[in-house]
Amino acid sequence: MVLAPTKSFQDVFKIQEIYDTQKDVAEELILKAEIYTEEYKKNLKKQFPMLFTNEGIFNRLLLGNYSTEEDLHKRPMAKFTMDIAKQVGLIKKK
Repeated sequence: MVLAPTKSFQDVFKIQEIYDTQKDVAEELILKAEIYTEEYKKNLKKQFPMLFTNEGIFNRLLLGNYSTEEDLHKRPMAKFTMDIAKQVGLIKKK
């Protein structure tokens, strides 16, 4: 008996094609990493202490998405956004 080859995860779900449609999200995160230097982020937190009561809120506003593992299920593309933000140094890797 010969089994038919199974399709790969990529063949079935077309993940790369989905990610390719999100290049603008990645581009915006790269630009934000250039604009929001550590010094600039520090100044924003200092100017608006009542808005930025914790790092999670600050990162969520900066990214436009969640940035913690426990919150990734709350919004579409949160994992994608968080991973890229970490890669470009916009948020810190933990």
